[in-house]
Amino acid sequence: MYTLPMMKNQSLYDHMGSSYQSNTHPDYNTVVKKNNTTCIRLGDVRDVSRFVVLSEGGANVAGWGYRMDKASFSGFDWHWSRENKWVALFPDLHVAPILISKPILGPDYTFDRSK
Repeated sequence: MYTLPMMKNQSLYDHMGSSYQSNTHPDYNTVVKKNNTTCIRLGDVRDVSRFVVLSEGGANVAGWGYRMDKASFSGFDWHWSRENKWVALFPDLHVAPILISKPILGPDYTFDRSK
């Protein structure tokens, strides 16, 4: 993911409609099946207290392993600018800030419903 030229004069809200993104990615076991159109059921989630359903946009960028340099990442780090930390919603309905220490799977989160 790179900063788009048309975002230079827009906020992330103006560009995307909100500052939150659902955890959907066709290459990972996310909230949709591999066809990227059919939603999963709660029973498909291994750990409902760690699986990320919805998060601030930056969590997905870091969580999926995209580039994190300042030029590419501008606009995704508004709450904790010195940490890779964002607010996320989990299937058990708790909301908490998570520190993304590595892509896909960390101590308090997973972007893969099977882990």
